[in-house]
Amino acid sequence: MVNDPAFKPTHKYQKLGGVLRALQVFIVFGVCCMTLSLIVTWCSKEQTLAGKLSFTAQFALSLLLQLVYFQLFSRKTAFLKNFHLWYMVGCPLNFVIALLSYFVNGFSVQAVITLVLFAVSQAVGFTLMRLYFLKSVRVRTYLGTDAYVTQNPFTKKHQAPAPAVPDPVPPLSEPGFDVLAAFGRKAAE
Repeated sequence: MVNDPAFKPTHKYQKLGGVLRALQVFIVFGVCCMTLSLIVTWCSKEQTLAGKLSFTAQFALSLLLQLVYFQLFSRKTAFLKNFHLWYMVGCPLNFVIALLSYFVNGFSVQAVITLVLFAVSQAVGFTLMRLYFLKSVRVRTYLGTDAYVTQNPFTKKHQAPAPAVPDPVPPLSEPGFDVLAAFGRKAAE
């Protein structure tokens, strides 16, 4: 299988590349910047305790999203379900944390504009990434299975794109391997 250390990619889509590589670089860069910002925030004397705690909570939530992407890069099929869960729980929670910090620090026109832009950017980001994950032949080929779509409660009605190359067949010793199914025949019942 694709997760097997002995697996040798034969097609360029079975390797990390394209938008997936750009995502990986962006995420590593983002984690580094967020960590640096967290250190600066906690060392700053101008920040209130509420502001520091708010930023720390937002940092923790963003790290959870980064872990979802790292699941993708390590070819875990649960990444898409966790991606949906993060946007259903983590994104609204992040918005509430930002809203509470504005209540503590005081509202302004700039704060309202920031909150609206935050909500719009999160919605657009979710929509674009979801479409990419569901429609991308590279993601489908990179993962080596369509289980990330078919076994996800949020996308069961969607059909995964066809892979650029056939999926690797699991070895005979792998638990749950059905020899007849591997050759396209129905098992005798």
